Amino acid sequence: ELTSPPPIAELAADIIHLGVGVTPAILLAAEADWGWTDPAGARLADDAAPDPLVTGWLAEHGAPVFADDLEPVPPDLRELAERIFEGQAARAILPVRSGDELLGMILLPAQARRIRGRGLVFVERAADRLAEALLHARLARRAAERAELARELELAAAVQAELLPGRGPHVHGDVTVVGSWLPA
Repeated sequence: ELTSPPPIAELAADIIHLGVGVTPAILLAAEADWGWTDPAGARLADDAAPDPLVTGWLAEHGAPVFADDLEPVPPDLRELAERIFEGQAARAILPVRSGDELLGMILLPAQARRIRGRGLVFVERAADRLAEALLHARLARRAAERAELARELELAAAVQAELLPGRGPHVHGDVTVVGSWLPA
């Protein structure tokens, strides 16, 4: 039933809270550009948004990154990753991705106890389900837009048909007119 990213992210945060006792922040990648939004759907200012270089690496890397262990992060991106941790007061970042596209990030708070083992696996699975839900919402929204466009085209074709004379030959004296048309 959910077709908008903010309520989907809010539900995912609630599920993670129930599963591991930590309330994460979830940032969502904007579908149309390189921007980011918070779970409420408010756009983040460019200086508060994650850097595209880091997000590109996260999309490829796919594994959680921890503030106290930046070894997996390439050296030239570590400062940018640290900014995300500091700016969001996070201890861990879990990418929410589909293939090589980063759809969002789950940020586990710094004040939370260290989540490892089963708790981390739970949050990783929640990230996978969140990615599926976000993709499903995108597809549902696109299908609804296409259905609306199809209805509008049907209506336009009906209006065009009413403006034209009836089908069949029209005889005007010695002239017989025959025509056809396709709505566009």
